[in-house]
Amino acid sequence: FPSHDRKHLCVNAVNHVAKALLTPYLQTETDEATKLRIIDALIRLYGDPRLHPGTWANVDQDLLGVMYRWLTEESFELLMEVLNSSNQSVQWKTREKFWRRYIKKGFIKEAWVAFGPDAKRQAEKLIRSQKLRSKGSFGVLEQSQIQGHHSVLFMRIGDLTISEWTHGGKVRFYRSNNKSKPTLYRLRYDPEVIRRDGNTDHFKVHLGYWEQDVASYIRDVTGLRALRK
Repeated sequence: FPSHDRKHLCVNAVNHVAKALLTPYLQTETDEATKLRIIDALIRLYGDPRLHPGTWANVDQDLLGVMYRWLTEESFELLMEVLNSSNQSVQWKTREKFWRRYIKKGFIKEAWVAFGPDAKRQAEKLIRSQKLRSKGSFGVLEQSQIQGHHSVLFMRIGDLTISEWTHGGKVRFYRSNNKSKPTLYRLRYDPEVIRRDGNTDHFKVHLGYWEQDVASYIRDVTGLRALRK
């Protein structure tokens, strides 16, 4: 087949296969093993929709929403597995508990992780040894000096793009009209660019009552509430 015909066939195929595999989970969830099998099968056949959106462009938005919801959870778990496997998760325990509430409520619609060089090598090691829960896609941090295991989780909640750093880093917020907001799903990031507080609409150090302050800011901007008073 000519290349344009192959592309057309692929787009049609992903529509049919995604409908068959994802429709049962529009209103309900499934167990983790089934979820991972479906994710891995679809990505193996048609690529990660976050990295190959053109292939998935004609898939029903509700079905894409299921896939993105699962991939959001996968990016979060990928970060936790790498941190735990390298004994780097101590400083992230409170943040894990905090953001997991937003994930469980379905408020985080998209997520993407970028690893520092040591964390990237740890992720690749886990993938090779098949100890990783999944072969999730991720970006890397490069071009400037950072601690090797430092990594960042990007999230999208309503009108906000959020960058949440591991270890001693800050959480930073960008509204949708902020031209300096990080772009999700890039394969490479410059840490110096995404650590500039002056580019943000709001940022917070993880000290004191930071959870309440961050939850209040998210609620004020998006109307979404994940923490009890």
